[in-house]
Amino acid sequence: MARIGYVPEIQQVKQQLETLEKKGIIQSWELPYENLLTRLSAALFFVTPTGDMQQVLEAIKTPSTVCCEKNDKQALSDLEYCLFFQQVE
Repeated sequence: MARIGYVPEIQQVKQQLETLEKKGIIQSWELPYENLLTRLSAALFFVTPTGDMQQVLEAIKTPSTVCCEKNDKQALSDLEYCLFFQQVE
């Protein structure tokens, strides 16, 4: 059974975002409902970079593909971009 709130790849991206924030590459990031996540497809990271978003994407290394889109709806977060894991079909 999955441990609620712990998915290794989600934890890996969280650590990388924390590092990027400390380095000043991103201004802020959020992971809403992180304590309820049990699968990659439910994870939505929100990020506001200090510069180019491409630099953030190049720094994130995971076995799964992380995709990015502009957070135009801003329903879950006011931050600029939404990162999510690509669904494998």
